[in-house]
This record gives sequence, structure tokens and C-alpha cells, in this order.
Amino acid sequence: MAWVTTYDEILLTIAKNYKDIETSIVNQLLLEVPNHYPTEGSYREAVWESLFKMVVPRKYCIEQGVFIIDAFGHKSREVDLAIFDELYTPYIFNYGKIKYRLKLWRQWFSVKVNSQIRKQLNHGKNPSVR
Repeated sequence: MAWVTTYDEILLTIAKNYKDIETSIVNQLLLEVPNHYPTEGSYREAVWESLFKMVVPRKYCIEQGVFIIDAFGHKSREVDLAIFDELYTPYIFNYGKIKYRLKLWRQWFSVKVNSQIRKQLNHGKNPSVR
């Protein structure tokens, strides 16, 4: 007996998979670590990083805890997550968790992970939040 799947069935399955992943990620972001915000923040950064690794092309790097120095010598605060093309953003210092990158190119994305995500999600009445 041949197993036949239509194009529409495949698309519906893919859409369901994305919805399941969304629910899983939202639930992970809602986990709390009472009285220890740095641990909670690092955990959330890791959750976001795993999501970005699923959708951002592999040509780009995704890193936690990066300082960025622009062409004018201005240094950023620590960037929670940075997404960049490594070819155009060389390290000027990289030792363990201490990373300084030089911003030479315009395509650079940074993400600030907010520890108030539960409040924001509930305020928007997100049906995925449990």
C-alpha cells in the first residue's frame, strides 16, 4: 500500500510544527528563576539564540555577550545577542566570554532580552501563554 501525502497536507503539517515550536518557546521563556535575574536572563538569551539558529542563515554568526566598537571608536554596552556576518565584523579581542567586535558593515543585528516578558505577553493577551 502506497503512502500518499498531498501538498496541502504537507503544508498543514509544517504549519502545525511551527505552532508547536512557538508554544514550546513561549513556555520556555516564561520559566522563572526566583531572585536571580542574571541566571534568568542568560537562560532566556539561550532560548532566543536557539530560535534564531533555526531561522537565520548559517552564514551569519549568533553570539551572546558581545561589545561592539564602531568606526568612530564608540563602544556599546554589552549586547545580549548579536547576529552578524563574521567576514565583515572581525574580533579585536576574543578571550573566553570577553568579546569585542569591530563593526565595519551595516548589516548588524542586536537583541536585548527583556526580563519582563511575562508581563508583556500577558498584557497583550497572547493565547499561547499558559
